[in-house]
Amino acid sequence: MILFNILLAVTTAIWDFLVFTVYPYDRWAVFALAIMLILDFFYFLFLFSKKIKKAALISTSVWTITALLTSNIILITKDSIWTGFEYDSSMGWYPIKNMKNRPLQSLGGMYFVTTDKFGHRNQLPYLHDLEYIVQGDSNLFGFGLKEEDTLCHKLNILTGKGFYNFGVSGFDFCSYYFQYKNFSEKFKIKKRIIFFNIENDFTFSMFSSPYLIKRPYLENDNGIIKEFPDNTNELKRQVYGYKFTDKYKQFNPAVEPLAFGRAWGNSFPKWVEIFPVFFFFAEKFYPRVFGIISHFYPAEKIENAAFLNPAVPVWILLKKELWPQPYKDYAGDFERIVSHLKKQNENIYICLFPTRAQVVNSDFNNTVNFLLNKGYNRNDIDRFSFNKYMADICLRNKIVFIDCTPDFYRNVSVENLFQSGSHLSGKGIELCAQVIAGELQ
Repeated sequence: MILFNILLAVTTAIWDFLVFTVYPYDRWAVFALAIMLILDFFYFLFLFSKKIKKAALISTSVWTITALLTSNIILITKDSIWTGFEYDSSMGWYPIKNMKNRPLQSLGGMYFVTTDKFGHRNQLPYLHDLEYIVQGDSNLFGFGLKEEDTLCHKLNILTGKGFYNFGVSGFDFCSYYFQYKNFSEKFKIKKRIIFFNIENDFTFSMFSSPYLIKRPYLENDNGIIKEFPDNTNELKRQVYGYKFTDKYKQFNPAVEPLAFGRAWGNSFPKWVEIFPVFFFFAEKFYPRVFGIISHFYPAEKIENAAFLNPAVPVWILLKKELWPQPYKDYAGDFERIVSHLKKQNENIYICLFPTRAQVVNSDFNNTVNFLLNKGYNRNDIDRFSFNKYMADICLRNKIVFIDCTPDFYRNVSVENLFQSGSHLSGKGIELCAQVIAGELQ
């Protein structure tokens, strides 16, 4: 009995420590929890077999309740269980302010992040007049990169001008609108650059809850852009769900088979937020459980959901007239949103960088083969259809368009311009900085 109690005490302490330092140790935290629960279970069986039923119930219950309560106390003091971010009532989420060399996890390992008083990965002092603000998602934030490898750091060195890094992981064009609206009340912004990720800046802009969480969004209603600024949700009550805006909600069932296709978080009563450990469990185990559940979907439905996956839009290599619904219809709405952003500041630049599938031949060939297996033919393929679409939008709206794609395409070591996933490497960021600096001269 003493040995079991010692082991349970140790594993409970380890579990609590790992929850406290959660990320990059979340997998170890889940492992420690599993060990603790298994020990608890066998301790119960051991006591029960010795016919000490009362002790079996009391002792194991005490350890289970202790572990859950202590971890709940730890988690309730945290701003978020999405590492490095906290709930923001005006944006949905935002990087934690004043981080100092905080370790964050990327596919390539650990990287360390320092943020300023606003949560930006930026070292410039804030003056009343900001020369350039640069908006973007994780690629601009510098996912997996050192500070000196971020885009704004390189632009500041190359040009000697002031480029402020407003990059936030997971942001899209809806986010850029509300972010600019917030900061234009604090500063006079002279020029604005949007560092455009072809892979999902377009697709996620038509979702009311991209990734796990709600955020404010824009919607085109017969030529009038409607703003939905209150579409936010506490991060402790995360929402699994690729959920389209109301205009396109009929397509929600089509993406349901995706791992993040169900917005289950909102189905729970609000008082559940008192117990963030519940959401911690769900966030860790739900995708694994869903992996089992997904096998019960018809193969055709799973395949169609994968094709519509907004995070990896393989159809981006098709000619524009062949883009699947709802993305084909959304193309016109997206232009209205871009035009709406132009009204905030006439001095706007949109800088496009490519997906791996556009410029890395092995990825391109794999994607083409996927599309051919879907029934398309080679005449339907247009590697740069989205670039042409964005160039036309910028031309019609008198927006300066900067496309880094040709420079990537011509690069003989193009694979080195990306990290192991779709994020740009330090070399890819450096190439983008050189292209942008050249266009701004």
